Amino acid sequence: MPQKTTHGKAGPLRLKPSDMVTIDEFKPWWIRCSKCSQLAYVMPMWREMKGECKCPSCGGVYKISFDREYDRRFPSLPLWLKADFRGNVFWALNAEHLHLLERVIRSQLRERPIYKGKRLSLTTRMPFNLPSWILSAKNRPDLLKLIARLRTTIPAELAACLDQGTD
Repeated sequence: MPQKTTHGKAGPLRLKPSDMVTIDEFKPWWIRCSKCSQLAYVMPMWREMKGECKCPSCGGVYKISFDREYDRRFPSLPLWLKADFRGNVFWALNAEHLHLLERVIRSQLRERPIYKGKRLSLTTRMPFNLPSWILSAKNRPDLLKLIARLRTTIPAELAACLDQGTD
């Protein structure tokens, strides 16, 4: 796939308003099944701080608990799309989330949304709640390589469906 240029007639790549989302918009989550190590799906049940897991490969149905500490909640899960990046855990909940992270990392302009004529200084939406090492320009090339490597772990039948829905 050819590398997109970061500059052109329109200027540097920038995020679209539709790229500003919350983590709850990505469901189901993809995990490694605890029974057969294949791709399984989790639907979060936030009130109980658990997720219901279903594995299409082995038919396993079970629950996993979420860490109560937010900064450890997702990295502690057996996520399918997860890798070490210079001592930090890079993770995505599913292919759609990985695709969004790629757009965020690739973009050079990440402008905060405007509300009532002023830019919001604080927002819980991505990309503004991402760690600084993900947003750092110096990490951009290596993070994009890591994302490309994680993309190869997506099963072919899912990748084909996702390719039809990407921009």
